[in-house]
Amino acid sequence: MKELLSTNDVVFLSYVEDVLRQEGIDYALFDTNMSVIEGSIGILPRRIMVSDECYEDAYQMIKGQMIKGANGQLKGVLECEGQETKSQEMMALLDQDELTDDLFLGGALKIYQPKKGFRSGIDAILLAASVPDHGSMRVLEAGCGAGVVSLAIAQRCKTAQVDAIEIEQINTQIAQANVERNGLQERVSIFLGDLCDPVTKLELLGLKRNSYDFVVANPPFYDEGAMRFSSDPLRRRAKRAMAETLEEWVRFLTAMAAPKGVISMIHRAEKLDEVLSVLTRRFGGVKVLPLFPKPGEPANRVIVQGVKGSRAPMVLLQGVVLHDEQGHYCAQVKDLCAGPNGLKQFT
Repeated sequence: MKELLSTNDVVFLSYVEDVLRQEGIDYALFDTNMSVIEGSIGILPRRIMVSDECYEDAYQMIKGQMIKGANGQLKGVLECEGQETKSQEMMALLDQDELTDDLFLGGALKIYQPKKGFRSGIDAILLAASVPDHGSMRVLEAGCGAGVVSLAIAQRCKTAQVDAIEIEQINTQIAQANVERNGLQERVSIFLGDLCDPVTKLELLGLKRNSYDFVVANPPFYDEGAMRFSSDPLRRRAKRAMAETLEEWVRFLTAMAAPKGVISMIHRAEKLDEVLSVLTRRFGGVKVLPLFPKPGEPANRVIVQGVKGSRAPMVLLQGVVLHDEQGHYCAQVKDLCAGPNGLKQFT
């Protein structure tokens, strides 16, 4: 057998064990008895061992994953000799032209994004702008990708604490790099995890149920029948999240929202009936903001916002037209893109 890692962080250890169990990789935990004998000081590390033939798959599955430990410090899997550090991995991606370096909010945010796959654009800016600045509040984003929404909220809401959870490890690395390069590491935390997991498990990462004033999400817009699944072990868990229903996303956000906490979600307009069906069982005082691509065209997106536990009636807001006849952004959208401004419909 080979040693996969050695750590005295029991929260991190529990997380890695769960990842290995989910992927069907057998492992052995060594030095547990010694750790118990030495008491609660936490000096002696415990080791996770895997078979020689499973080692490479196990290592690739968890290497470089960053999670939030119970002590509030970022923890990473121990890197093997010759492996790149997180910063070197980021530079390697840039050298291979796999990332773009983009500006958001009129240059107020500098964002690395994958050149291929999901990329944030106007939807992310609109979703972030739907969260009003209520001072010292707590915000949680589900499925943060490269972190654009969370960082845009933190940039505008200067005293907000923002947490974000993302299932794919490379995205958490990119998001963490974006947090650091924008100097927001004191107020923005990135968590690696699966929002479809039990809440008790997610709390081990540091996410606390019933504690967030705002919970936000831009769920994947997809049709399950059109999905293609990758054999890459680093992407299996990401595909699992994409295969889950909107119900699972809202269940997670409901559990995390504080009493009277607000959910804000952007989705396709054609899915509004599904969104309302799921949301109104848990949130009231729902506001629906249609987003029109051009004047005279039907809405293709909606932002839906509701209050946990409220019984207030639903309100259909005056919509936002994104582009004029020439295809340029309209005045309100220009303002949102030019700087950390909020949507007046949700103030």
